[in-house]
Amino acid sequence: PLITGALAATLVIAVVFPRIAVTTLGFGTMLIGVALDYPTYVLLHVGEDRDVASAASRVAPALLLAMAAMAAGLASLWVSRLPGLVELGVFAVVGLVVAAGSARWLLPAMRPIARRNRRLDAWDARAERALTIVRRFAVLVPVLAAIAILALALKAGSLWNNRLSALSPAPHALMARTGALARAFGAPTLSAAVLVTGRTRQAALRRSHALLPVLRRLRAAGAVGAFTAAARLLPSVHRQRIRQAALPRSRVLTRRLAHALSGLPFRLRALAPFAAAVRRARHAPPVRFTDLPPALRARVGALLTTVAGRGVAFVWLSGVRDPGAVRRALAARSVKGAHFVRVKPVLARLLAGYREALLRHALLALGVMAVILAWGLGSVARMGRLVLPIAAALLVTAAILAWTSGGLTLLNLVALILVAGLAMGYALFLSDDGLVAGARALAPWVCALVTLIAFGTLALAPVAILRQVGATVSLGATLALLFTAAWSRTRGRA
Repeated sequence: PLITGALAATLVIAVVFPRIAVTTLGFGTMLIGVALDYPTYVLLHVGEDRDVASAASRVAPALLLAMAAMAAGLASLWVSRLPGLVELGVFAVVGLVVAAGSARWLLPAMRPIARRNRRLDAWDARAERALTIVRRFAVLVPVLAAIAILALALKAGSLWNNRLSALSPAPHALMARTGALARAFGAPTLSAAVLVTGRTRQAALRRSHALLPVLRRLRAAGAVGAFTAAARLLPSVHRQRIRQAALPRSRVLTRRLAHALSGLPFRLRALAPFAAAVRRARHAPPVRFTDLPPALRARVGALLTTVAGRGVAFVWLSGVRDPGAVRRALAARSVKGAHFVRVKPVLARLLAGYREALLRHALLALGVMAVILAWGLGSVARMGRLVLPIAAALLVTAAILAWTSGGLTLLNLVALILVAGLAMGYALFLSDDGLVAGARALAPWVCALVTLIAFGTLALAPVAILRQVGATVSLGATLALLFTAAWSRTRGRA
């Protein structure tokens, strides 16, 4: 079901949107990771008749309610008007619907008969005993939730990590060494840049050329360490025409050469190849971007591009020691369309804005999920008892991660949405609301164990972003299972 859902979602994104973003595929596949549990719930409820279709029919109310709640919640991303979030919402909703449909109807068609494992009955009894033990600590759920809220409030000033490096797959030690080497060799970094815009790429290139004398003076004064500009690699057509016009005409060049050779033991015809080369250069067509060799074209293409139909030339600066001097020099030069940008603060603000938008819609999604659960369970009180341990697990997970790391990141937020979806399945299959006839207490434990193995492996990965996702989902799923199990007694008595 997970693979089927991911493939269907990718196909829809490819058809509906002009391009597929890597972040959409990554985050979207993470969000529909809850589909890993769907076939587990079905196969663990196969009865004596060994009929998979019958088992799928038994678990369908809980499975489809969990899917509908999460899908409806994630559909709230569609109204975000942010292209990345809209694509993410479409991917997640399509993936969840197709995955749930595959578990409900495609799985029984592909495997109509499944052997019932008698040893599962013994393990089911052990799961019931474990539930009895865990239920003794039900009072700790709201207590831990209150402590988590207090911990998050105390961490409010540094709750979120807005550094772009927190989302980099490269180890932090490697990034530090790379930065040190770049500074030692004067290589350009992404710390600051001058963005030059124009009606076309040629216009932007022409304007950026006017900045080269200013940047050379800044470098000589020590305000900047080095700079990289497309105009140093490919002059604009206008600049090339000026340089061609500066070449003397053939008659003028011949007269000047004759005068220069006066009194020297050289014949004028010996310089005929030079004169021919100057003549060809004077009348040669200008060198354009497409004329460059592949390696140079790649370098220029990274510095000169088109954004929203306008040309943009990036002049990257490194070793900026005096940003004020750079701003004053640009203002004095008055190059139209030139803007000095400190890249890291700007990217941090963009990242924070994207995260805040995702957080708002994630909270909206949780609200929509609660409404769908209340409708499916037929009672707001039942929904409240179901949602409380889930909310507690999310709060405690967020508090632990915020205090044990450099702050929460966008990856943690997306992973917590996945934890909410997993927790809904645990809660529904542990509840006694009659959604699943003869529900196995073992099923949520097995699903949580599978999640812990899969994401626990990621938590041990050498790549930082994989560790973030793995640690968040592993911790969150474990707490969600324990909290929903502990709170199930209260819901059973209601």
